[in-house]
Amino acid sequence: MHAEELRVAILDISFEREAIGTSVDAIVGYDLLGQAPFTIDYEARKIIVGPIDPFLARIPYHPDLPFAVVDLKIGGRNLPILVDTGTSDLVLFESAIRDSVASIKISQAVIWSNFGGEMRVREIGLTNTYLGTESWGSRKAYLLRDDGDQPYGFVGLLGTTALKARRVGFDPTRRVLAWEATKQQ
Repeated sequence: MHAEELRVAILDISFEREAIGTSVDAIVGYDLLGQAPFTIDYEARKIIVGPIDPFLARIPYHPDLPFAVVDLKIGGRNLPILVDTGTSDLVLFESAIRDSVASIKISQAVIWSNFGGEMRVREIGLTNTYLGTESWGSRKAYLLRDDGDQPYGFVGLLGTTALKARRVGFDPTRRVLAWEATKQQ
């Protein structure tokens, strides 16, 4: 992949060495990778550029956005969420779920650490959920306090870890998110 011009942010990510056991020189995002279809193969630890496997489960993502936003349906209500390979779980912004209380059970508070520092989130249990048209049944997620102002309209983050996927594919041409779930043991 090649970019003539690419906007970047520079910050010290040396603390990641201890957290993941290897040094990180750069974090590459969808702004570069989204030029062509690609698949992240977590087991092989590779990013494969090219057509995504047609046998993977797939759902569409929203057109006309510079990133992948898919619909999560909770209790019959569609919520647009950003697919984020850097997020470890399903995270919903507090302002997004105020009207979905019947499908959400709020549990304990936990502290998360990331590049921005520490933040308090609440663990929640969701029932009657769908990712696109794929039934997700009951699922654990996290609730993050926000100011209610989402400039691109998405109201949460879907970490690819929450998909429990061996592989995750993004096809920016067809606007499709695809994944292969790991085998349950």
